[in-house]
Amino acid sequence: MIHIYIESGIKRSSKGTTNEYDFIEKFISLHFPDQKIGIDYQLQGWDGKDRWHEYQPILQQQTDRGDKNILIFDADCLDNGGGYSSRIQNYEQKKIDFQIEFDLFLWPNHQDDGDFETMLEVLTQEPHTRILRSFEDFEKSIDSYNKADGKQVYHIPNQKNKIYTYISTIIKSNEEEKNFSKGFWAFDNSNYWNLMCPMQYLLYWHLSLFLSFH
Repeated sequence: MIHIYIESGIKRSSKGTTNEYDFIEKFISLHFPDQKIGIDYQLQGWDGKDRWHEYQPILQQQTDRGDKNILIFDADCLDNGGGYSSRIQNYEQKKIDFQIEFDLFLWPNHQDDGDFETMLEVLTQEPHTRILRSFEDFEKSIDSYNKADGKQVYHIPNQKNKIYTYISTIIKSNEEEKNFSKGFWAFDNSNYWNLMCPMQYLLYWHLSLFLSFH
């Protein structure tokens, strides 16, 4: 069994999933159609990046019985205490500190700073990317108001807001709109997202080491 952990958690709420969970499931369905969730692999939320004491015995037990663990977390950026190089060093040290084994992939592409939403922006499709350009103009306007007032009056929308605006603004099918409220972001619709984008090669390669030969 392959155990894939994402950094976000699957909260107990009316929603059926999270956008990150939904993306991984749709990505695997597209690239590894023979692999079935619950049979060949499990997809679970880590619910934050610092719960090592809680997960150490779980990962150890899975390794002992011959299972494989894959962690898919954000690389983050220097301005929020992260960055690809820093995160890689930190997580590799966790293997030593907690004596556990796992493969690691860091959003957006396992080589640059950023996060899940950084990756999603690259996957957006024309002509809908004009939504992102409009959002960037909106960000500039908000920033100009703060500068004009000489103080921080408004929050500048972040990357999560930007990507949410992208997919929520698009008029989707009735079924897609219904599922969107449950956390499903229509990642299987190639009019909105390009899951064949070259940026995803390293994610495909990491998963193929385990899923293709399971």
